[in-house]
Amino acid sequence: MSSRFSIICVLIYLLIIPDFVFIAQETISELELKNNKLLTAISALENEKNKKVLEIENQISIINDSIYRINKKIEDHRAIFHNINNK
Repeated sequence: MSSRFSIICVLIYLLIIPDFVFIAQETISELELKNNKLLTAISALENEKNKKVLEIENQISIINDSIYRINKKIEDHRAIFHNINNK
């Protein structure tokens, strides 16, 4: 009886294992597909972030240039005012 039970167990094992392997392979394929989609989405988000960073850096540069020009005009006006007062 024990040898019959062992044989039955082995047969069941041999019948079940391929199903588990197939299910595992399907699951791995699904996870790989989801991972690829996630990586694509992350890449797109990084590209958008980089574009926004460049836009902000450009705006900061424009603002800094404007501040520099304003400060330069203030210095010029101070120099003119100083020259007028010293005459």
